[in-house]
Amino acid sequence: MAGIEITNLAEDIDEDDLKKIAEQVIEEYEDDLESRSGWEEKAAEWVALYNQNDEPKNRPWQNSSSESLPILAEAVNQFQSRSYKSFFPTRYFVDCIPIGRAGQEARERAERIGKHMSFQLGVLDKNYKRNKNQMFLAAALMGTDFTKTFYSPVRRRTIIERVRALDLVVPYGVGPR
Repeated sequence: MAGIEITNLAEDIDEDDLKKIAEQVIEEYEDDLESRSGWEEKAAEWVALYNQNDEPKNRPWQNSSSESLPILAEAVNQFQSRSYKSFFPTRYFVDCIPIGRAGQEARERAERIGKHMSFQLGVLDKNYKRNKNQMFLAAALMGTDFTKTFYSPVRRRTIIERVRALDLVVPYGVGPR
């Protein structure tokens, strides 16, 4: 019996139905993309402000520019730095809570699991802390950022990946604000 990871559901669907599904998916994707066009424009402005991209002006000499104050960049960097320190306060940053009967043995087991998970994420997974650090910067600048967690049958382990807000298309205005 084949696992769900290698099952192609499209093989069991009629060709006309596949075309209808594809047309609907493309139409809804384009609608979702259009609904967030204003946010994308604002996000581009935020990045330009963060990077202090000043446009040249011609007074008092050719291609001179105005003085820029790095208030946004300083605020974003402070948020990122403080978030990182809060998220990873010590070497062991994962805390586990025993469920059920919380005796001494369960508490010790939870502590061992927390230490092992901290080792897996902080040492074995070379990208976890780097991605979280990038995520804190993006959350401060863009207002949101995402994480995708899934089990990879190829790697035989759980994968945690960062997904940039610009790379995830959802209808604008959906969900909590």
